Amino acid sequence: LAAATRHFDDATQFYRAGKYDEARIEFEASFALTHDAELLHNLSLTAEKQGKLSDAIDFEERFLAAKPQSVTQRDADEGRGRIVRLREQLTNAAAAPPPSIV
Repeated sequence: LAAATRHFDDATQFYRAGKYDEARIEFEASFALTHDAELLHNLSLTAEKQGKLSDAIDFEERFLAAKPQSVTQRDADEGRGRIVRLREQLTNAAAAPPPSIV
């Protein structure tokens, strides 16, 4: 448990510093040790910051499927809305024409 807490604390510091690759590694390490579903939401937010929208959607869906007792109905609704927004972003990014090379 102490190791998982250290990984979580490090992840939080990296996230706040904008070091999303490092934050994700630490959140994943904490999740591997605890399987705490709350960490899936953190991983979703981190993946979004990394621009990895598919991963962000997957983590958020897994989080909502596990729906920890601490998640209120409002939070669950916000999570579902976030997934819709992420899917729209993913679709728009796939539909955008590639930049022209001049």
